[in-house]
Amino acid sequence: MNPLVSVIIITYRQADTVGKAIESVLAQQASFPFEIVIGEDGSGDATRQVCLDYARRYPEIVRLMPEAPNKGLVDNYFDTLLECRGEFVTDCAGDDRWSSPHKLERLVALLRANPSAVVAASDWTIGDPACGGQRGSDHPATVFNMPPLVRGRDLLPLCLAHIDTLPYNLSASLYRREALMEAYRENPSMVRNKAFGCEDVPVLAALASRGDAVWMREPTLAYAVEEESVSNTRDAAKLASFYLKSMHCTAVLARHYGVPEQTLSHFYACKSRFCIAQAFLSGDGSLRPAIREMLGEWSFRPDFSVMLRWRLMNTPLWGMARLMQKKLAP
Repeated sequence: MNPLVSVIIITYRQADTVGKAIESVLAQQASFPFEIVIGEDGSGDATRQVCLDYARRYPEIVRLMPEAPNKGLVDNYFDTLLECRGEFVTDCAGDDRWSSPHKLERLVALLRANPSAVVAASDWTIGDPACGGQRGSDHPATVFNMPPLVRGRDLLPLCLAHIDTLPYNLSASLYRREALMEAYRENPSMVRNKAFGCEDVPVLAALASRGDAVWMREPTLAYAVEEESVSNTRDAAKLASFYLKSMHCTAVLARHYGVPEQTLSHFYACKSRFCIAQAFLSGDGSLRPAIREMLGEWSFRPDFSVMLRWRLMNTPLWGMARLMQKKLAP
């Protein structure tokens, strides 16, 4: 019997946490069959051994993608997605865990009750609720401050103009696989693109272009913020590179989906300021071509702090200015 729902688990170097993620999915109390498809991305530690153990113990539910060299997040996610057989798809990151055993049952019911919706989203918590985790939906940009059914045309700008968090978390949602695959087949580079540096923004944008979203207040995900990741790191050069890709992703998708650039002005102001500040602190000259391209990709005029740092980065004074800023920093 084919599964109704496919659960993607993407994992890399998460031997200590991926078992808990898998267990939280196996604990689902669902009246229909579901599968877990694991994309282990050449971790080099014990992560694959943990995943293999679950695939052997639960062969009717758990499938592990074939061993392969490290692909990176984007290719790992979409290669795994293409192996999914369910009508509906969701995921659970290898360092997260689902906090409700009723997630699948309730989100499937929501989608079935709302034919215009292509995604059903739930609330989530940051960290472990037992340790005082905060509600993810407290952020003012999230879908949870909108009506229970959000039109895709209203959700799309929020997906592209996010500053701190996206309108909903993929691991706390469920979407119609065919809706995403239609967008994928029509224009693959707008859904799967390594130059975007992420998988979630193009997926959310593609879904919003195809239909509406429904949500429920119940938290179903305990979201973990890693101490070191591409978007949360002390390495200024890596942070700058990640945000440069984020800005490129948003610029390209906004043009593709016809989202007016003016609606993204706050996004541009915040992201460009932070991105240039990190690039400036890094002292990494290899970032300059990407910064030049980013500045030319938008019609907005950068603010004074952005232009000052950018100009200094192209002069011999850059090193001295960096030292001065570090000394003046609190």
